[in-house]
Amino acid sequence: MPYYWRIEQDPVHLHAYRLGDRIGPGGERQYELVDDSSEVIELPEPFAIKLPIAEIRP
Repeated sequence: MPYYWRIEQDPVHLHAYRLGDRIGPGGERQYELVDDSSEVIELPEPFAIKLPIAEIRP
């Protein structure tokens, strides 16, 4: 998967990652942090989204 999100719940915080060009020690491509927030995430890929993180409830 070229993208993934990690959502922490206490407090709510979203970390958005994408597969980057950096190569790891095993020869695999590494994920890179695109954005992170506890307020609002706005991302252009893999689809355009503006998400109010502060409104997410566990």
